[in-house]
Amino acid sequence: MNLSLGELEALAKKAARGAGLPWGLAEDAGRAVRWLDAFGLQGSAHLASYLASDRGARPDDLSAVWSSDGPLCPITAGASLSDCARRFSRGETLRLRDVSHPLLILPFVGSAAILAHRTLTVGWARTDGCCLDLSTAPGIDPIDITCEVDTDLGKAQEPTQRAELDAATFERLTSFAARTYAPATEASRRLGAGAGNSDND
Repeated sequence: MNLSLGELEALAKKAARGAGLPWGLAEDAGRAVRWLDAFGLQGSAHLASYLASDRGARPDDLSAVWSSDGPLCPITAGASLSDCARRFSRGETLRLRDVSHPLLILPFVGSAAILAHRTLTVGWARTDGCCLDLSTAPGIDPIDITCEVDTDLGKAQEPTQRAELDAATFERLTSFAARTYAPATEASRRLGAGAGNSDND
């Protein structure tokens, strides 16, 4: 399935909301997937897997080491990472313990890089927010992440304008997104929702 990045972001946002994320985090998830898929990283597949999982928790506190009782949610931890961008402009390092579906945090690292006017690394990837230098992509299992300032972006990849989704990922996201739709009723049809009782094609 070939989608524009805008179409993908809208689908991912609706899927995240349909899976129970608050609208603000659902919007963050949509932007994250758009960013990842622009670099061909299948963020859509990672989001579909994440939404079907037990998810994760938000960090207990935002000190130098972030952790919780279980794996960290990459969306909530990522949003907090973006909010802490000023700490990177001061050269600080942040460590996150057991981040679930860790690829999903990378767009938030990119956002923090832009806000801090720095290149940031998480060990397996470096980004200035606009371009990406990826050495390897992590799987879905929780891993520890160290996010710190890097001096050089290296050979970076630039984003594209379209995304390729496999059929299974598209179906999973669409099924989560469908949970946000209001069911049709006879009253809504009479008031003009859908085609109603007349066929005016």
